[in-house]
Amino acid sequence: MIVAYMQLMLESTVMIRRLKKDVANQLREKSRKVVLLDPDIVQFDTKELTESQEHFRRQTSSKTASHHEKRGSLLNYYQQTGKAKVPAVIQYLQVRQFPGYLRWIMLLVYILQQLMEGNETLKVVIFAHHNYVLSQLYGALSETYRGIRIDGSTAPEDRKVLCDTFQQDDNCRIAVLSITACSTGLTLTAASVVVFAELYWNPGILAQAEDRLHRLGQRNNVTVV
Repeated sequence: MIVAYMQLMLESTVMIRRLKKDVANQLREKSRKVVLLDPDIVQFDTKELTESQEHFRRQTSSKTASHHEKRGSLLNYYQQTGKAKVPAVIQYLQVRQFPGYLRWIMLLVYILQQLMEGNETLKVVIFAHHNYVLSQLYGALSETYRGIRIDGSTAPEDRKVLCDTFQQDDNCRIAVLSITACSTGLTLTAASVVVFAELYWNPGILAQAEDRLHRLGQRNNVTVV
């Protein structure tokens, strides 16, 4: 009762709450694209992936395995599929340098066809779930572009500093983020493209992650890959 009373008092006096559906007509367009990765680059044949797949099959068909054991084998299999996709995702996001300008080859050709070549203001947010995937993506992309990385180990005060840098520094072009650690509480409207290198079980978490970009303050249409 006390909590409900306090909420009522706040909303009736000083707090203004606006739901997204109430301001939807003020937001820029958001579109989604499904990208098929090159199967020749995805590492399907690694020992870890093969073993985790076989273990998952055994556990799911077992009549004695507990729910906890089955869930553990599924999570391990999920992690190994994320690792297997890293080379293909890096190729898709690969930034190359051309005389006079920088551009994202695949993003410009496949998604942002209308974007002018040489747009040095383009910023991209990349979400992944596993730390290994985050490390590989950030390591590859940061060789060419300045960027930030935030995961579950990043202190709250550091997250704000990193987000402010991404929002305000024109030279900070990429943000590699953990889906679970960064799907809420952050504003990343400086970017207009969000790429999911991995997906997550809960569609609501994915939608919240997209909306780090697609929110009031966004000046461009948002593309979700």
